[in-house]
Amino acid sequence: MGSHSSPMDSGDSPTVEQLERLLHAGSTGSAPVRFEFVQPASAPAGPVSRDGVPHSARSSGSTYDPTTGRFALGVGVGAATCDWALHTPGRGMEHGLIAGRAGSGRTDNLRMVLVAAIQARHFEVMVADPLDRRLCDAFAPVARALARSRGETVDLLEGAVRAVDDRLAARGHVEPGPERPAILLAIDDAEAVLCDQHAAALAAQIVTRGGPAGVGLVAVTGSVDPADFAGNTELLLGLQATNALLTDLEYAYFLHAFRASSGPSADLDA
Repeated sequence: MGSHSSPMDSGDSPTVEQLERLLHAGSTGSAPVRFEFVQPASAPAGPVSRDGVPHSARSSGSTYDPTTGRFALGVGVGAATCDWALHTPGRGMEHGLIAGRAGSGRTDNLRMVLVAAIQARHFEVMVADPLDRRLCDAFAPVARALARSRGETVDLLEGAVRAVDDRLAARGHVEPGPERPAILLAIDDAEAVLCDQHAAALAAQIVTRGGPAGVGLVAVTGSVDPADFAGNTELLLGLQATNALLTDLEYAYFLHAFRASSGPSADLDA
């Protein structure tokens, strides 16, 4: 696993300028980023956020609230705030799915999630870029671990599963904090790895057992087709159970129908 010491290990907080660079490194620039934020418990109805959220976001002040575990990801049409849950107090880390077609801003949204986690200082981030599109270059100074290939990403998944086992044996890390930070593993272009059954099974372990251990997984994909998750229904349902950020309304309707056809889901972190 590509672990290394980061500047955060010495107790130094990233500066505003560093956070701004993380947000804008490799971003879509002036092109508006379009997305949907879908509450998993309901059909994708009501206002749809479609204006350029990522490039209007500012890192000069964190909106992360440790009492709720959430931060404001952006503001959409009608000034509706779209929140992302990094964790839920008393429950543990939450997982997430960011899905959209190429050029829709899905990696920009991932950067915003990672920057919010780093800025909160309650989380350590592990960043996987299996197609090596230079995402790791931006986060190298502050990440706990990096992966720049499919094989290294599988290594990160295996390491995260070991962390889940160790932390559960030590009675978990339900409440993240500076002294006992949670771990957030983010995988860009995740279908390049999760289409493999072994990798999907590892990711499913994190999704089903990682919450109370303080280990969360966010996957960024270009598809919500179960085949791109090696047919692992448990993984796909678990990733989008709390956080689902989708750049296409067709994806939102598909996931809603998929949840309905899969029947009532169990408490994945029980």
